[in-house]
Amino acid sequence: MSKPICELIKTLNPGTKLSGIIAQGAQIQVSNVVSYNESTRLVTFINTSGNTVIADCEDIAAIEFDNQ
Repeated sequence: MSKPICELIKTLNPGTKLSGIIAQGAQIQVSNVVSYNESTRLVTFINTSGNTVIADCEDIAAIEFDNQ
């Protein structure tokens, strides 16, 4: 059974703007969602420097959305 955060991530469209995530207790600044692979549970983000960040959705505790 997936964590509720994984269920939420499945509903996000590529390009959804974010401010950051908290994964394994660390705050990571990300600017948007690139993709979610349901079979591997890996979420791909772009960080504020333009680099790719990949995280297991099971390790994500919080998502901060960019409302601007």
